[in-house]
Amino acid sequence: MLPIALLAGLAGLVAGAALAIAWFVHTLRSRMIVATELPLKFEDAERRLVEKVPNVVSGWGMPIPELDFVAALAKRGQKADGIRRAKIFFLCNPAYASRVVGSEARMMGMMPCHWALYETDAGRVFLSKLNIPMMARMFSGPVGDAMTQVGSDEERIIRALTE
Repeated sequence: MLPIALLAGLAGLVAGAALAIAWFVHTLRSRMIVATELPLKFEDAERRLVEKVPNVVSGWGMPIPELDFVAALAKRGQKADGIRRAKIFFLCNPAYASRVVGSEARMMGMMPCHWALYETDAGRVFLSKLNIPMMARMFSGPVGDAMTQVGSDEERIIRALTE
Protein backbone atom coordinates (compact mmCIF):
# COMPACT_ATOMS: atom_id res chain seq x y z
CA MET A 1 0.00 0.00 0.00
CA LEU A 2 1.28 3.47 -0.91
CA PRO A 3 1.78 6.04 1.81
CA ILE A 4 -0.87 8.74 1.99
CA ALA A 5 1.72 11.47 1.34
CA LEU A 6 2.74 9.80 -1.93
CA LEU A 7 -0.89 9.44 -3.02
CA ALA A 8 -1.55 13.09 -2.18
CA GLY A 9 1.54 14.12 -4.14
CA LEU A 10 0.47 12.11 -7.17
CA ALA A 11 -3.05 13.56 -6.97
CA GLY A 12 -1.58 17.06 -6.85
CA LEU A 13 0.64 16.33 -9.82
CA VAL A 14 -2.28 15.00 -11.86
CA ALA A 15 -4.48 17.96 -10.88
CA GLY A 16 -1.70 20.41 -11.77
CA ALA A 17 -1.14 18.75 -15.15
CA ALA A 18 -4.90 18.84 -15.87
CA LEU A 19 -5.05 22.55 -15.01
CA ALA A 20 -2.03 23.29 -17.20
CA ILE A 21 -3.57 21.44 -20.14
CA ALA A 22 -6.91 23.22 -19.65
CA TRP A 23 -5.15 26.60 -19.56
CA PHE A 24 -3.15 25.74 -22.70
CA VAL A 25 -6.27 24.69 -24.63
CA HIS A 26 -8.16 27.80 -23.49
CA THR A 27 -5.26 30.02 -24.56
CA LEU A 28 -5.05 28.40 -27.98
CA ARG A 29 -8.79 28.69 -28.54
CA SER A 30 -8.97 32.32 -27.48
CA ARG A 31 -5.85 33.50 -29.33
CA MET A 32 -5.51 31.27 -32.40
CA ILE A 33 -7.79 33.48 -34.48
CA VAL A 34 -7.41 37.23 -34.08
CA ALA A 35 -9.96 39.81 -35.14
CA THR A 36 -9.00 43.44 -35.52
CA GLU A 37 -11.71 46.06 -35.71
CA LEU A 38 -11.00 48.52 -38.50
CA PRO A 39 -12.17 52.13 -38.22
CA LEU A 40 -13.27 52.02 -41.87
CA LYS A 41 -16.36 51.37 -43.93
CA PHE A 42 -16.41 47.91 -45.49
CA GLU A 43 -15.82 49.22 -49.03
CA ASP A 44 -12.86 51.34 -47.89
CA ALA A 45 -11.33 48.45 -45.97
CA GLU A 46 -11.73 46.15 -48.97
CA ARG A 47 -10.19 48.68 -51.36
CA ARG A 48 -7.26 49.34 -49.01
CA LEU A 49 -6.66 45.65 -48.45
CA VAL A 50 -6.47 44.97 -52.20
CA GLU A 51 -4.19 48.00 -52.69
CA LYS A 52 -1.92 47.52 -49.69
CA VAL A 53 -1.16 43.78 -49.75
CA PRO A 54 1.12 43.89 -52.82
CA ASN A 55 2.62 47.28 -51.97
CA VAL A 56 3.37 47.40 -48.24
CA VAL A 57 5.77 44.46 -48.11
CA SER A 58 7.53 43.16 -51.21
CA GLY A 59 6.53 39.76 -52.53
CA TRP A 60 2.97 39.56 -51.25
CA GLY A 61 -0.01 39.09 -53.54
CA MET A 62 -3.44 37.54 -53.84
CA PRO A 63 -3.11 34.58 -56.22
CA ILE A 64 -6.72 33.46 -55.81
CA PRO A 65 -9.74 35.77 -56.25
CA GLU A 66 -11.53 36.69 -53.04
CA LEU A 67 -14.60 34.74 -52.01
CA ASP A 68 -17.85 36.54 -51.20
CA PHE A 69 -18.66 34.41 -48.17
CA VAL A 70 -22.18 35.75 -47.60
CA ALA A 71 -23.11 35.12 -51.25
CA ALA A 72 -21.59 31.61 -51.12
CA LEU A 73 -23.72 30.79 -48.08
CA ALA A 74 -26.83 32.30 -49.66
CA LYS A 75 -26.40 30.08 -52.75
CA ARG A 76 -26.77 27.13 -50.40
CA GLY A 77 -29.73 28.57 -48.51
CA GLN A 78 -27.70 29.56 -45.46
CA LYS A 79 -26.98 32.81 -43.62
CA ALA A 80 -24.41 33.81 -41.03
CA ASP A 81 -26.46 35.53 -38.34
CA GLY A 82 -25.18 38.98 -37.44
CA ILE A 83 -23.00 39.31 -40.56
CA ARG A 84 -24.01 41.80 -43.25
CA ARG A 85 -21.05 41.32 -45.61
CA ALA A 86 -17.98 39.11 -45.61
CA LYS A 87 -15.19 38.40 -48.05
CA ILE A 88 -12.31 36.01 -47.68
CA PHE A 89 -8.97 37.01 -49.20
CA PHE A 90 -6.13 34.62 -49.98
CA LEU A 91 -2.67 36.13 -49.41
CA CYS A 92 0.63 34.56 -50.39
CA ASN A 93 4.31 35.36 -50.48
CA PRO A 94 5.88 32.72 -52.77
CA ALA A 95 9.33 33.11 -51.18
CA TYR A 96 8.00 32.19 -47.73
CA ALA A 97 5.69 29.52 -49.13
CA SER A 98 8.51 27.75 -50.95
CA ARG A 99 10.69 27.72 -47.83
CA VAL A 100 7.92 26.32 -45.67
CA VAL A 101 6.73 23.69 -48.14
CA GLY A 102 10.29 22.73 -49.02
CA SER A 103 10.88 22.00 -45.36
CA GLU A 104 7.48 20.51 -44.44
CA ALA A 105 5.22 19.63 -47.37
CA ARG A 106 2.24 19.01 -45.06
CA MET A 107 2.20 22.74 -44.23
CA MET A 108 0.77 23.30 -47.71
CA GLY A 109 -2.62 22.73 -46.08
CA MET A 110 -2.34 26.17 -44.47
CA MET A 111 -1.57 28.03 -47.67
CA PRO A 112 -2.30 30.59 -48.80
CA CYS A 113 -3.02 32.75 -45.75
CA HIS A 114 -6.75 33.39 -45.35
CA TRP A 115 -7.97 36.77 -44.18
CA ALA A 116 -11.67 37.45 -43.61
CA LEU A 117 -13.02 40.96 -43.89
CA TYR A 118 -16.51 41.19 -42.48
CA GLU A 119 -19.14 43.70 -41.44
CA THR A 120 -21.59 43.00 -38.65
CA ASP A 121 -25.24 43.94 -38.78
CA ALA A 122 -24.28 46.78 -36.41
CA GLY A 123 -21.95 48.19 -39.10
CA ARG A 124 -18.66 47.29 -37.39
CA VAL A 125 -15.89 46.12 -39.71
CA PHE A 126 -13.35 43.47 -38.71
CA LEU A 127 -10.41 41.69 -40.23
CA SER A 128 -9.82 38.20 -38.86
CA LYS A 129 -6.98 35.79 -39.53
CA LEU A 130 -4.89 33.07 -37.95
CA ASN A 131 -2.48 34.29 -35.30
CA ILE A 132 0.65 33.46 -37.30
CA PRO A 133 3.13 34.90 -34.72
CA MET A 134 1.64 32.59 -32.09
CA MET A 135 1.72 29.62 -34.45
CA ALA A 136 5.33 30.39 -35.38
CA ARG A 137 6.36 29.63 -31.80
CA MET A 138 5.15 26.07 -32.26
CA PHE A 139 7.61 25.39 -35.08
CA SER A 140 11.37 25.47 -35.36
CA GLY A 141 13.81 25.69 -38.25
CA PRO A 142 12.77 27.03 -41.65
CA VAL A 143 9.03 26.74 -40.91
CA GLY A 144 9.24 28.73 -37.67
CA ASP A 145 11.56 31.32 -39.23
CA ALA A 146 9.31 31.83 -42.27
CA MET A 147 6.16 32.01 -40.13
CA THR A 148 7.82 34.61 -37.90
CA GLN A 149 8.53 36.71 -40.99
CA VAL A 150 4.96 36.20 -42.25
CA GLY A 151 3.61 37.41 -38.90
CA SER A 152 5.79 40.53 -39.05
CA ASP A 153 4.70 41.27 -42.62
CA GLU A 154 1.03 40.75 -41.74
CA GLU A 155 1.29 43.21 -38.86
CA ARG A 156 2.78 45.82 -41.22
CA ILE A 157 -0.03 45.28 -43.73
CA ILE A 158 -2.73 45.61 -41.05
CA ARG A 159 -1.14 48.84 -39.74
CA ALA A 160 -1.11 50.21 -43.30
CA LEU A 161 -4.83 49.55 -43.65
CA THR A 162 -5.68 52.18 -41.05
CA GLU A 163 -3.09 54.85 -41.93
